Amino acid sequence: MNNITTVPEIKTPFKLETKSTSFFIGSCFATNLYNKFDNLLLNSTISPFGNIYNPKSLGNSISRLIKSKKIKPEECFLSGEVYQHFDFHSSLGNPDLKLFVKNINNAIDEASKSLLSADLLVITFGTAFIYEYNGTIINNCHRLNKKNFNRRAMSVTEITDSLLQPLLDIKAINKQLNILFTLSPVRHLRDCPQENSYSKALLRVGIEELCSKIGGFYFPSYEIMMDELRDYRWYDSSLTHPSNSAINYITDRFIESSQSDDLSLYLNRVYKLNSMINHKIMNFDSQESKNYIIKVNNIIEQIKKDYPEVSKLQKIRSYPHF
Repeated sequence: MNNITTVPEIKTPFKLETKSTSFFIGSCFATNLYNKFDNLLLNSTISPFGNIYNPKSLGNSISRLIKSKKIKPEECFLSGEVYQHFDFHSSLGNPDLKLFVKNINNAIDEASKSLLSADLLVITFGTAFIYEYNGTIINNCHRLNKKNFNRRAMSVTEITDSLLQPLLDIKAINKQLNILFTLSPVRHLRDCPQENSYSKALLRVGIEELCSKIGGFYFPSYEIMMDELRDYRWYDSSLTHPSNSAINYITDRFIESSQSDDLSLYLNRVYKLNSMINHKIMNFDSQESKNYIIKVNNIIEQIKKDYPEVSKLQKIRSYPHF
């Protein structure tokens, strides 16, 4: 007897190869997906903006990367003695304005190059609710007084329009690019469950509209969480965020949906390598440990030789450095 509601097997219309490059942007779940790719030494880049939750800010951020548009000192402001920018996450703040602007602009340059040459763009939506500051939709409030902002939900038309032109623009430049949307499995319960359901519904319809207009693909992260992993054992202590086990399950499904046969073989080898690297050595001076390190290092060198196109793999050093 089947005790869960399963999401049927998912297959993307494109295949990821070992040489494929992926770019992740959006909510914290984009970071979860990126971390998985990074751990598997796949060619991947995370957006320099930090978490982006609403579609308008996503569209603005993609447009900024397409043009490699830099931020200016006059756009920044002090918040708690740290300089911030409304388009970037608070964690990127810096008490030195010149250094803050320099770091952000360097990151924009690097991310722009990665995005314009990527094979896959992964966009994760978090919420349809936005905050407006002096009539402008911003990405992050930086804990400023709520009285300074107007909060409202975007319409489906606004959601679609926010991303349609930026995505058409990037596809005109990067013709090899595949675009994949997903809806974050994190429930936004800061206000109430009703608003979370309303928000997710708006986003889901908006994604469907975008997919039909640009030829994108939707991966059901939210549905996997809500149906297959609905038990609270799959959540962390907040009871709103997926646990590490849930994140691993969804990201594994994500990779399985798009991997080529060659990538599958490569990943099997990397999984085994990571397991060996994570093995805790108690005595580095013993002959047994020395033999083990030599064995791991030989495996590393062989995989690097077999897959020269995987840039992150080539940066791995020998075992003692881990």
